[in-house]
Amino acid sequence: MPFKFLWGIPNKKATSSGMKAGVNKKDEMYNMLVDDFVKKNFSFAKCTANTDGSYFIQCEVNFGYEF
Repeated sequence: MPFKFLWGIPNKKATSSGMKAGVNKKDEMYNMLVDDFVKKNFSFAKCTANTDGSYFIQCEVNFGYEF
C-alpha cells in the first residue's frame, strides 16, 4: 500500500461502559473485526481512522459482519 503512513486502523476497545473489567460481547466482536481488517490489510485515512473508521466498524458489528 503506497504512502502507508497516511493510513490507520481504529483503536481496539479495552473497556466497555457498564463493565467493571474487560469488554462486553459487542465490544469483543468489534475488536475481532478490527483484527480482521488488519489481517485483510484494510485501512482508513489516518486522520479519520478513530472516528469514521470506528463508526464503519461499529455499523458492521451491528449488521452482522461475516468473518
